[in-house]
Amino acid sequence: MMTMRARNEINKSARKVNVELARMGRTFYDHLPIVAVSNLVEEHGFTADALEGIYCGHEGRVHQPIGHGKYIQINWCRIGDNNRFELNCYVS
Repeated sequence: MMTMRARNEINKSARKVNVELARMGRTFYDHLPIVAVSNLVEEHGFTADALEGIYCGHEGRVHQPIGHGKYIQINWCRIGDNNRFELNCYVS
């Protein structure tokens, strides 16, 4: 069983990831920045193995475990005629 202190550290790390993911969501991308999302998740002690894959389509959503009872939700959609992507991610 996990101690309260360990659980608090995991939650603190998840909040830090969410702050950075929110910052990333304020930018439009020419491609999906999955590598950047994976690196961010791993920098904060989570596992990004489940994020490996092929992401395609004008819009989509994935919900994957990243360890310690946490999950990442990644939503994307292509915006208008400029073919840029909007990204919305969070850890829960």
